Amino acid sequence: RGLLADDNEWRQVMEEGVLVQLCPQLRQLFCELLTNCTVRNPLDLFELFWRQMGDDFQQNEGIHNEGQLQKLVLEDIERRLFLLGKTLSDFGLQETAGALSLRLQSRQINLPSEISVETSYNVSSMEDAILRAESTMNEKQQHFASQVLAAINNVGDGNERTPNFFLDAPGGTGKTFVFNYLLQKVRMSGNIALGVA
Repeated sequence: RGLLADDNEWRQVMEEGVLVQLCPQLRQLFCELLTNCTVRNPLDLFELFWRQMGDDFQQNEGIHNEGQLQKLVLEDIERRLFLLGKTLSDFGLQETAGALSLRLQSRQINLPSEISVETSYNVSSMEDAILRAESTMNEKQQHFASQVLAAINNVGDGNERTPNFFLDAPGGTGKTFVFNYLLQKVRMSGNIALGVA
């Protein structure tokens, strides 16, 4: 009770996260801090780290307008909080227009929020990301991805054995790149794909 008078510990956690985590992981860390820790001023913490949390949007989507970048970061955090049963407004952060859409979509169709989120992707940006990935994949990445996609397409064809795939390689060789590509391909076909560790 009252052990932490300020948010210095949470700032340190985020500073360490900036050094070792990818942007999506950093946004998830921010959500975990909000939902599981006593962050006294979530807005200040967001203001300190939103640029680092949005680096991937800036690099991958070429967005340099700070307003647009901050909106993308907030929308992603909003989706993550939604899966945890929370909203941005629970923490004094302004909800984006997508928050109401997520809640309404979940209620109207009567689906669990996880499924609503996993079926509400921006298809055109996903198509662009898939085309970019396919044009930059090396031969081994293409081979692995095609084997996995072929196995996914053959599920339910009477084949009793469903293969398991393991991708083991040194850090920095593109494993996450391939996994993200596979997730997008599965989602583009109208299926739900969840990345778990």
